[in-house]
Amino acid sequence: MDAERARSITAGVVINPRQIPALRNLVLSVDYYNINIKDAIVAPPRAFTLTQCFQEGVQEFCDLIERRQVESGSNSAGSIEFIDAPLFNGGALKVEGIDFVLAYRTGLDRFMSGLNMNARVAWTHVLEGFVIPVPGSEKDPFAGEIGTAKDRVNGTIGFNTNKVGLSFTGTYIGKSFEDNNYLDRINAARARFDIGPPLDKNDLATPAQFYLDAQATFTPARQYEMFVGVDNLLDNDAPNLLSGTTFNTTGSDTAADVYDIFGRRYYAGVRLRF
Repeated sequence: MDAERARSITAGVVINPRQIPALRNLVLSVDYYNINIKDAIVAPPRAFTLTQCFQEGVQEFCDLIERRQVESGSNSAGSIEFIDAPLFNGGALKVEGIDFVLAYRTGLDRFMSGLNMNARVAWTHVLEGFVIPVPGSEKDPFAGEIGTAKDRVNGTIGFNTNKVGLSFTGTYIGKSFEDNNYLDRINAARARFDIGPPLDKNDLATPAQFYLDAQATFTPARQYEMFVGVDNLLDNDAPNLLSGTTFNTTGSDTAADVYDIFGRRYYAGVRLRF
C-alpha cells in the first residue's frame, strides 16, 4: 500500500463579547474544515461491492462475495453469507463541514447560594462527504447517510454547588438516508421486474432521533463522590431498518453503532479520592 496523502484547510473564529456584561461568559466558536485524502486506505462498502458485481459485472468484486453451500435456517443454499472487505488504496476521500460550539456559564446565587450553571451546545453540519472506493470509480457520497447525518447536535446543561450537581445531556441525530448504492440496486431490480416506479431516497429515510441523559452527583466530603444517572431518559426506541439494508446490524434490525438499542437504563457509583 502507498502512504495516504492529505490536504486540509481549516479556519475558525471565536467570539466572546466581554464588553457586554450580560454576555461576558458567552463564548461562540465556529470552525470550518475541508479534508481531502488521496490514496486513501479504505474498505469498499458492502453495497458498492454488490453493485460492482451484479450491475457492472466486475469479477474481482464478485470474488469477494461468499455464498452458502447448503441451506441454513431461513437462508437458502446459494444465498449471500459473507462479503469480504479488503483494505487497499482507494481513489480519494473528502469531508467538508462546519462546527459550531456555544458555551455559557453564570452564577445563580439569587436562587441558591453557591449555585452555578454551565451550558454547552455543539452542532456539526456536514456540507459534503464522499469516498472514491477504487481508482477511477465514481464518487460514493456518504454525507447524509445513516451514521453520517448532515446535522448532529450535542448539548449539556448542568447546575451545581460544592455539594450537589444535576446535569442533562441531549443528543440530536438528523434525518438520515439509506446508502445510495443500495437504493440504485433496488431500483435496478424494480425496473427489471417492472415492479413499479423507482424509489426516492426519502422512501427509505430514517427520521431524526433525540436522546436525553441525566446525572446527579453528591459530594458530602472531599474524599468521595456518589453519582446516579439515567441514559435514554425518554426511553426512545431505535429506528427500525429493513433487513438486508446496508446499515442494518444483524440481530438488532437497526444501525446499532449509531442508535441506542438498549432503551432506558440506570447506573450508580462512587468515586474515591486519595
